[in-house]
Amino acid sequence: MPVVARVLGIAILAAYLKFMTILFEKSIYGDAFQSGKLLSTSIMLNSSTCAASLVNVASHSAVASGVLNDTYVFSILVGVGFDVITRLWQFLWWINITVLTMEDSLPFMLSTSPITAIFLLTLTMMWWYQMSVHIQALRMNHNYLRLQRVINGALNNLNGIPGEMCRDHLFAYTDLGFHLLPLMLSTAILQKQESLSLTFYWLLGIGGMFYAIISQIPFNQSDEKYESLINIQSDGKVACKCLVCMRCNERKRHDAPASFAFNVEDGICKLWLCSFETLSRRLSTLKKT
Repeated sequence: MPVVARVLGIAILAAYLKFMTILFEKSIYGDAFQSGKLLSTSIMLNSSTCAASLVNVASHSAVASGVLNDTYVFSILVGVGFDVITRLWQFLWWINITVLTMEDSLPFMLSTSPITAIFLLTLTMMWWYQMSVHIQALRMNHNYLRLQRVINGALNNLNGIPGEMCRDHLFAYTDLGFHLLPLMLSTAILQKQESLSLTFYWLLGIGGMFYAIISQIPFNQSDEKYESLINIQSDGKVACKCLVCMRCNERKRHDAPASFAFNVEDGICKLWLCSFETLSRRLSTLKKT
């Protein structure tokens, strides 16, 4: 089943990339690329976009290929958080390319306006859809149903399970394709600008950023058991009884329970440090009770 499911995922990825590539080549963007107009785009913006997209492609490919059977829930905080930042950066990059593409191109733009419009509409819809899913994942402790949906979706992608109506595969592989598109285009532009090597320095900077951020978070080495920490209240709110979340509750001074908390002073919630499989089993137990 996982092999067949991954083949299905690859087919989704190939279809998405083929569709977007054809639209790009036949739109005003393709003409701008062929004519060399995009060579005037910012080298720093191209190289930073290329590096950030490459990191996301690598992490998404590791999940899609089944390299990771299970991992820590903390990967959502790091991976999805960086994905959101990358998408905002890619948004600025696409704006920069669009402005340069549409300069002095009115005749060609009018002749290709339907294809260009379809390309931009598809790109915008995919950006919005995937960004909203990522934001929900970062706020997965909003209630029990969202938490369960995010954890089950992550496990399905890790284990090569398409999910209901292939929803998880559709998201995961179009998400990968969304990062592959700017990666390929920025790489092609940088090659023509003879500045592809700058991407390496941006990758070093991204690695340093990850290290600096993670090293500032104190990881509490407590003996608290994962199974006894999480609790679902009658209104569906998720509560955690670890030391970090208890301190967070004391500071907030209101009824909303804390869970999956993290800050420099107290550290990181114990639930971030358990595996998806462990948390999923605990959520199933809570649902039965």
